[in-house]
Amino acid sequence: LDLLRAASKAGNVELAGAAMDNVGNATGPYFRSKWLGIYTNPVIKESLPSLITLANGIFVLVFLRLALPRLLAMKTASDFSEIASFFGLPGKEELVDYADKLTHLSPLLKIAGFQAIWLVDKVFMLSEILPIAVVLPTISPLLFGGVLEGTLVTSACATVGASVN
Repeated sequence: LDLLRAASKAGNVELAGAAMDNVGNATGPYFRSKWLGIYTNPVIKESLPSLITLANGIFVLVFLRLALPRLLAMKTASDFSEIASFFGLPGKEELVDYADKLTHLSPLLKIAGFQAIWLVDKVFMLSEILPIAVVLPTISPLLFGGVLEGTLVTSACATVGASVN
């Protein structure tokens, strides 16, 4: 680097180019030696399996936290229709009719509406009174075409809504 600085101050383009080649050639071996130093460290070698196990455990917990409630909600959807009719909410046929109408909307419009509902919910803390935070994740697979798509849209919209608040 000293050679590069000196060449730059002197205005010597050829010397600066040669210095840059040396820096480029030394970058790979530098990082390789640093990574080898990390992996040959006995403390890292001993704790690496535990770190990998921890990362896998975190991944499984996050997956279960995001996907399992939606799968359970889909499984118990028939029970929900019985409870909904008891409270005077629309029946299953009427909800399916609404869902059919919503599936014909553009995905961008559906996401924008979903985001707007999450924003209002998070800003005005409506989930403290109404079960919006339960209903939106439950209907998201139906709106967005699958559990994965619904989970991703719900997570993203809820995160944006919470960060606005």
